[in-house]
Amino acid sequence: MDLSEIQTKISSEFFKETLLSLITTLEDAFNHLDDENKGILLKWLEFEFLYKQISIYDTMQISWSPMKEQFSKETNQELETISKTKKRNIEYLQRWIIENKSNILKVELPEIDLSGTSATEKIIYLQKLGIIDFLKRKQPFLSSTNSLATVLSAVTGSKASTIQPMINPILSKKVDDRNNPMNSTKTVIKVESQLINIGFNLNETI
Repeated sequence: MDLSEIQTKISSEFFKETLLSLITTLEDAFNHLDDENKGILLKWLEFEFLYKQISIYDTMQISWSPMKEQFSKETNQELETISKTKKRNIEYLQRWIIENKSNILKVELPEIDLSGTSATEKIIYLQKLGIIDFLKRKQPFLSSTNSLATVLSAVTGSKASTIQPMINPILSKKVDDRNNPMNSTKTVIKVESQLINIGFNLNETI
């Protein structure tokens, strides 16, 4: 199995009541993947998959608690089983990641060169990293998109006249959205994949 097939299988096994199938899938993956893909898998598990499952679990607990009295005994028992299974699997996966990360992350992954990214990709990187949202709250950028475009041109190497039409719709919903780089799904996915590969948590920004 390649990495994407392993990720799909883990996602499926995670929701089963028995933990054995998840353990087997994880161990098989580590036995067949090379060191580079082991590192990528660990980062995906920790920063994307596990983060999402914990958020879903927390939301489920918050939603279910005040509704218990309205459900039948059988429904509550079923939800309790689902909750316990998810909690057990989350805790196991957290331990598994910690145990395996210390070893695999000692292997230096190949350097990723992103110097050839396009202006659109650079703006998406800055947005995903939280840098644009951070800067727009500072003066003079709070009141001047042109100033922000000028500063970003120094950082990205792209012209301010190229950057401003792209950040205008990011900064204001009132602006025509046609030039918004965040609408370019394929490019956004490409940038997100690169960030995940280097270990960045897409759910945490400045």
